[in-house]
Amino acid sequence: ARLLPDGSIDTSFETFFFSYSSIGIVASPDGKIYYTENGQLKRLNADGTTHDAYSPVREANDSYAEIRVQGEKILVMTVRVSATSPFEQARVIRRINADGTFDDSFHEGLLDNWADDFKVLPNGSILLAGSFINYDGTQGSAFKLNADGTLAGTLLNPYYRDVKSIAGDGNGSYVVTGNFRIPSSETKRHVARINSNKELDLD
Repeated sequence: ARLLPDGSIDTSFETFFFSYSSIGIVASPDGKIYYTENGQLKRLNADGTTHDAYSPVREANDSYAEIRVQGEKILVMTVRVSATSPFEQARVIRRINADGTFDDSFHEGLLDNWADDFKVLPNGSILLAGSFINYDGTQGSAFKLNADGTLAGTLLNPYYRDVKSIAGDGNGSYVVTGNFRIPSSETKRHVARINSNKELDLD
């Protein structure tokens, strides 16, 4: 359902139902709605009706999960499952064009574990945090990526594994939350701020 500013239900919007396996949902600048269901990326028209013609490319063993909007394109957290073993998996962020094709100009860096949170900043760059300790060969548990997916910098070292969320404060600093504690402190845990110089604010 879609809610109006006063909290009432917008009766002009076609109600649809997710399956239990739906993970992510976002609205694009043109009003279209993207969501993932059963590992696939789907799209609705701005009024909630099904967009039957939309059939995005997906490799046979890929499963789509969380999604974000980046301009006119969609970023999808993708799990690549090995064709020979379901236990062999790789995780990447994939960028998909409005017509459903892969954006080959986007760098798909490999993650060694799940990304619990990723956000797109106003300039298109990407914040990435999670249970991983490696992005494309560089160690860390929180990263900033350029708009094209290439690594811009490591924000948090692998010691702080299991970061659940990340946000920018608009001034070049970042806040992370997760199941970690600050070294040399018995009371500082679960929340930390990363200064613009990429060092932890221990005060």
